[in-house]
Amino acid sequence: MSRRMKRRTFLKTTAAAAGLTVLGGSFRSAAQLTESALVGNVAIRAGRRIAWDGPNMKAANVSDPAVERVIRREYRAGWTL
Repeated sequence: MSRRMKRRTFLKTTAAAAGLTVLGGSFRSAAQLTESALVGNVAIRAGRRIAWDGPNMKAANVSDPAVERVIRREYRAGWTL
């Protein structure tokens, strides 16, 4: 990234933080993009297509425990989420 581009990004971000402007992206579209990229990673690990049930946060067509461990992990004792 060039020095000019870094400066422009910094100025846009600080102006948005000060309430002077609004940045172009939205958290809703960013969340959907992130979720689809992560489901793609799960599909690559599973070696097949994943039918994703977004509201329930699980793969609708896969009951493989190895795939479930990738989606939702078990935390060690003393750590919860």
